[in-house]
Amino acid sequence: MVNPILALVLVLSLVFGGGGATVAAAQSSLPDQPLYGLKLWSEDARLSFTNQPESGWQLALQFAERRIAEIRAMIEAGKQPDEALQTRYEAQLEQAFRFAQNLPDEQALQALEQIRQRLRLQEEQLSQLPANQAVLVQTRSMIQQRLQWVENGLQEPHQFRQRLQQGLPQQDVPPAQPGSGNPWTDDTPTPGSGYGSGQGGNPWTDETPTPGSGYGSPGGPGEQGGGKKP
Repeated sequence: MVNPILALVLVLSLVFGGGGATVAAAQSSLPDQPLYGLKLWSEDARLSFTNQPESGWQLALQFAERRIAEIRAMIEAGKQPDEALQTRYEAQLEQAFRFAQNLPDEQALQALEQIRQRLRLQEEQLSQLPANQAVLVQTRSMIQQRLQWVENGLQEPHQFRQRLQQGLPQQDVPPAQPGSGNPWTDDTPTPGSGYGSGQGGNPWTDETPTPGSGYGSPGGPGEQGGGKKP
């Protein structure tokens, strides 16, 4: 998020004239151009004042797509994108996920579907560029990981939210199980997730739940009142 002092500078620049045109001009700048820092500050300022998840995930995703456009523009111009560009893209994409997880169930599902479509388009766009840039390779790999993240979120929304809240690394997210259904819309929920009638198995725990997680068969050994020891 933007430093409060920088946010204040941006607001004052808009109030006292001339600054608005400068900020607007900065929006088309690239990382190797003088106004690019102002472009990033304006993005951070907008996100810092965005408290509604309904608009927040779209705004964060819009800014992430700017990073993809910048990577493409620099590579097409024969320039080397900085690794900080890919890092910022990843951070803004994660912001979109975090906003989306705070939406009501149906809206969260729609947001994840749209994020999945945009990620697929971004990956396709980058695949058309010559794969001789380290940042390009890293970004494509990260997009593919995030696509798997979305697939898991659509299959197991409860686990998806938990892992976002815990901030676990992406490689810890297991792949979605084929045929497990979609707890957002189908009657095949994960036990303890709060979706559907509570019937069906749990491909995330596979009868070896974490103590205190609320999963597993009651009445078994391992904890008072049930639960199988992991």
